[in-house]
Amino acid sequence: MKLSEAFARHRIKIREAAGRFPVANPRVFGSVARGHDQSNSDLHSLVDAVPETTMVDLGGLQFELEELPGCRVDVLTPADLRSEEHTSELQSQFRISYAVFCLKKK
Repeated sequence: MKLSEAFARHRIKIREAAGRFPVANPRVFGSVARGHDQSNSDLHSLVDAVPETTMVDLGGLQFELEELPGCRVDVLTPADLRSEEHTSELQSQFRISYAVFCLKKK
């Protein structure tokens, strides 16, 4: 099963998990967002840190997300992306609700 299919199946649970942590604007980027994912792809999630976000929060969110689709998940903030990656990766990002809509249409 492609990761985008697992992501689509767990979209609501992923959004609920992100809502339990002090982060904002959860979205995906990379191969899943572009629809180029393979069965061995990782889910790359990008969230905006708010003033009270800690590394423990980001790690907790990553742990919860890895339990849902059963794959490796990276939870990053825009500050985690190197400047040369920043522009290209952010161009392929989608809000979680929008990404699933796009993936279902393909």
